[in-house]
Amino acid sequence: MNNNVRKITEGAMMVAIIGVLLFLNRQFAGVLSLYFVIILPIPLIIYGIKYSVKDLLTVAFSMLFLTLILSSGLMDIAYAILSVLVAVVYVRNFKLKKSKTIILTRTIIITAIGEVVILILLSSVLGIDINADIEAITSMVESSFPQIDITTMFGGDFTQLMYILYIISTILSGALEAIIVHSIANLVLKRLGYEYIPPTKLYDIVLPKYLAYFMFISIFAYRYLSDLIEIELLRNLLSGVLAISTIVLFIFGFICILVYFMIVHKKNVTLLLVLFVIFIPTFAVPGLVIIGFLYSATNIRQKLIEGGFKNESKVW
Repeated sequence: MNNNVRKITEGAMMVAIIGVLLFLNRQFAGVLSLYFVIILPIPLIIYGIKYSVKDLLTVAFSMLFLTLILSSGLMDIAYAILSVLVAVVYVRNFKLKKSKTIILTRTIIITAIGEVVILILLSSVLGIDINADIEAITSMVESSFPQIDITTMFGGDFTQLMYILYIISTILSGALEAIIVHSIANLVLKRLGYEYIPPTKLYDIVLPKYLAYFMFISIFAYRYLSDLIEIELLRNLLSGVLAISTIVLFIFGFICILVYFMIVHKKNVTLLLVLFVIFIPTFAVPGLVIIGFLYSATNIRQKLIEGGFKNESKVW
């Protein structure tokens, strides 16, 4: 009985804290909603890990109901829903005793997808004019480099390239938000006495084969389908799939190179290669995408592991 009373009291406290944040956001004309994905999941994660996912959902629904009352617009509601999804995914994976790497990866995925969905599907409703932003960026680039024919340089589709980069920046923003949430939750949970499962070894991070094939095919399909599709929403969705597929396969191509160097040199070279990838030229991206596809869809990963990889090697 006392445990139920404590659970209800702490849940009410969490909702009250979130209510204060929503009230302040309303007073500041919705400016704080941009940080909802970073702030709102933290109390939900703490409460969910202390009790259960079911109890977390109860508090989450109360929070969403409060958001409907105190929100300053649809943007607040959209980010509140995304915050709940992030907290549920995080807590569920923690309860299932997934490793710290898996928890972070899945949190990044749900946050990045959520940000893209908000950008593409809700942009017209939320008053975000993506095309106007892209046209402004295009005009700024053209005015900055008047001696260069930008359209010819990028194959006559510079605006579409800018749109893809726009989506990629949104995905990276979502990934950064997930990393911040994970870092804060990691710090708080350790203070409360909760322990994570140790990080997954780098060579155990696997992309399912069907996803690898889908992403690789979607990259090539974009070139042929983008000109045939006349509905702008579908073109935007296809651009989002292209951006996500490119980033994911690029990352797994980078992982393949990391694993290879660790086998050859028998030492940790993660920091060296991370510094290298920061300065990697743009023309190397397609190569890493192809390597990432082969690493995920073929038996290259298994051959690398069987070729002398030591399980005790540290990758973090």
